[in-house]
Amino acid sequence: MVDMTPALPAAWSRDATMRYLNSVPLPPAFTWPHRDGGEHAVRPVHAVVIGYGKWLRETPYFPGLFELIHDLLVAAPQDLDVAWVPAELQRLRDQYKAEPAVPGEHLAQRIRRLMPANNQPTLF
Repeated sequence: MVDMTPALPAAWSRDATMRYLNSVPLPPAFTWPHRDGGEHAVRPVHAVVIGYGKWLRETPYFPGLFELIHDLLVAAPQDLDVAWVPAELQRLRDQYKAEPAVPGEHLAQRIRRLMPANNQPTLF
C-alpha cells in the first residue's frame, strides 16, 4: 500500500496546517468538546466547499483546536502517518482534561496553555 500522507515542509506555517488538514481531515468518528457543551464530531454540519482545514481554522465551534493541531504539526515527526494527529489529540485530552481551567477557557486552549513548549524539557 502506498502512503498518501503529504510530506511535511521544513518551515511549518498555519497555511501549511490548513492544507494538511484539507488532505488529511480528522476521522469522521473523532469527537472533541464543543463550545456549546457536550462532545461533537469535528465535522461541518453542511457541505464543505472551502476545504476542511479552512473550515476548522475559521469555525467558532471548537475554540483553539486548529491552533493546537498546528502546534502538534510543528513538532511532528517527519515520518508522520494519518493516525498520528488524532492519536496525539486523544493523548493530550486524556492528560489535561482534569486540569483546572481558566474561566471561559476551552479544552484545546487549556492544553496549549499547559503543555510544554516545543523543544522545551518537561520539568516533572
